[in-house]
Amino acid sequence: MKLIQTNVGQTNMVPMNMDQMNMVPMNMKPMNMVPMNNMVPMNMTYNDMNKKDNQLMKIEEIIDSKRKMLINKQKRLRFMSKQNAFLDAVREDYDIYNDYIVKQKHEQMKALRVLQSYIDDLNRSTKLTKQNMTDSKEEQRKIVNEIKSIQHNLDEIVKETKETKEDK
Repeated sequence: MKLIQTNVGQTNMVPMNMDQMNMVPMNMKPMNMVPMNNMVPMNMTYNDMNKKDNQLMKIEEIIDSKRKMLINKQKRLRFMSKQNAFLDAVREDYDIYNDYIVKQKHEQMKALRVLQSYIDDLNRSTKLTKQNMTDSKEEQRKIVNEIKSIQHNLDEIVKETKETKEDK
């Protein structure tokens, strides 16, 4: 193929023989006209070369679309990693908050046990009226129920925290 420049800047290809092809500098030849070992197959027709050119153009289109797809995936991956970093920060905040709640629940249980102990000591050391004794037992029952409730909530928190950490 010989390249001919038209007056509007378009390049047209015309058949050329091997001697003419060798006279054109390599950097002036279009990529689809540069044979692999500088040899042009002698039995290749103009239609065969057109088919090859079309195949190469399709391959280039595929390569370009794959390149664009990879760029888009890379952008999405960057976004997801930023989002993931944000979620890691949220998880860390949750862990801190969770630890605080567990600590508060332990302190509540400790305070209720102190109250329970105080009521027990009060019942043993002083002579209470029947009404005071009934009130004190009712208060102890409420405290025991509250301790059980707090312990149940604490167990659920610890269980859920353990499950989420195992899911990682």
